[in-house]
Amino acid sequence: MNMEFIQIGPASLKTRLNCSGSLMRALPRVINEKGEEFLKNYFPKATSPSEISNLIFEKGSSWPVSIEKRTHILDVAMFKEIYRGHRIYLDYRFNPEGFRFQDLDPKWQERYQREIKNPAPSEWRERSPFDRLLEINPESIEWLKEYGIDLTKGDLIEIAPCI
Repeated sequence: MNMEFIQIGPASLKTRLNCSGSLMRALPRVINEKGEEFLKNYFPKATSPSEISNLIFEKGSSWPVSIEKRTHILDVAMFKEIYRGHRIYLDYRFNPEGFRFQDLDPKWQERYQREIKNPAPSEWRERSPFDRLLEINPESIEWLKEYGIDLTKGDLIEIAPCI
């Protein structure tokens, strides 16, 4: 009953903060405790890094439980990685493998532009997820720091899927 009202997405284990919105739209690396970007292992071999980046961006806006939305692959990948005994993290220090901001779908680039709160030179968008988060949601960086996760020092956010 009312399954359409259930959502799944990543949440911080430490703070219990749902890592939606700008935390995903800053396009962090999604890694396991070994530092491995594991998402690509759950997609067909021919899936490009830009396709995965577009889904991560979209996940910041959409937590459906529907198989019709390809973002569900991210949830399944996170669950399976944890099931295999791994811990998973959002890493804002470095760009995901193969990431280029200009490869994002134009609709996501437009959305990013609308969310800018702290304008920075456009080339900073290519530097790191931290720089993108600083541009679109600097308040989240401060909030996380207050709760013991200091992204300015390179802390990772340990996550797990939540419903």
